[in-house]
Amino acid sequence: MKLEGELARLYKSFGDVESTNGEYAKSMGWHMKSLEIFQRLAEAEPSLESRKALAMANRTVGITWFYDNNNKKAIEYYEQSRDILQKLAAENPGDDKLAAEYAYSYSMIGEAQGWEGELDAASVNLQKGLEMTEPIVARNPNDQDFQRDLILTLNKRAENLEDLKKPDESVALYERSLAIARRSFDADPQSQRAKRDVAMGAKKLSQALTSAKRYPDALVKAELAVKTFGEIRDADKSNNGAIYEAANARFVVGELYVAMKDWRSALKTFEAAKTEFDISLAVNAGDSYTRRMSSLNLHRIGLCYSELANARAAVINLRVSLESLNKMKADGVLGPGDLPLLEEIPALIAKLEA
Repeated sequence: MKLEGELARLYKSFGDVESTNGEYAKSMGWHMKSLEIFQRLAEAEPSLESRKALAMANRTVGITWFYDNNNKKAIEYYEQSRDILQKLAAENPGDDKLAAEYAYSYSMIGEAQGWEGELDAASVNLQKGLEMTEPIVARNPNDQDFQRDLILTLNKRAENLEDLKKPDESVALYERSLAIARRSFDADPQSQRAKRDVAMGAKKLSQALTSAKRYPDALVKAELAVKTFGEIRDADKSNNGAIYEAANARFVVGELYVAMKDWRSALKTFEAAKTEFDISLAVNAGDSYTRRMSSLNLHRIGLCYSELANARAAVINLRVSLESLNKMKADGVLGPGDLPLLEEIPALIAKLEA
């Protein structure tokens, strides 16, 4: 059984590599092999260790589906993981690490529900995850892993509140999250994970501040995100994820300028982001996240040119964006929130060409 467990972990590591490269179908193959072994081991010897490994294997499969934009399948496996962790947490009431994993299951389910457009159901699960996580962190104030659980849980709940058009509540949670991330980074300035949490927190807070029309505050946080993600990227030129995140942070700055109707600044920012997205796509053309954001960035470039009365440049960029989005739909990786663009873009092109 020990050898089988090692084989399952080896399969998982292969799957993680493929997922990092955006090869989610290949990743899924490895993760399902790993899950099958962990399932057999848990059935043959249902110990705490084997059952927890099975729960984590289900979660890993769910994450892979989530990255591949299949939220329904992600929820299915997240719920299987949650159900196992619920039983384990009940059997081991003094194990805060187990309790934290169980709590985080609700946040993961809620996040996937949010991306599927099920905002009310997402709200229930995300709030439950947060309420379960906070007392665990309070009991373990110096545990950085629990602190990070709270950062991620706050971010997911705040994103849901933003989707529910509650920007002030969203801002409050993002501010809490960023404050925790800053403290963690101050405690360990060499941690790239802590530095990334600061960058991500600043980016998300900027977006919420933009929704709340607090534009000067939003710009300060957006510039912090661009700067910090840029430092992470420059520290490791081979880290394609960091290249993507730097581009994505710049896109957020562009969105802020759009909200301010500063079309020239927005265009300049989106054009800079395009260069970064192109670099990321050259390394990993199949990554659905990069494809999506690159397509949206082209759409925004088209909108800026339209507002600046350059119809020709607007149509060129809008057509490329539409082609990319249609390809994503054909590949089954276009989320429901982006589907309206498939009608809006052609209508705008027709208007510009009239």
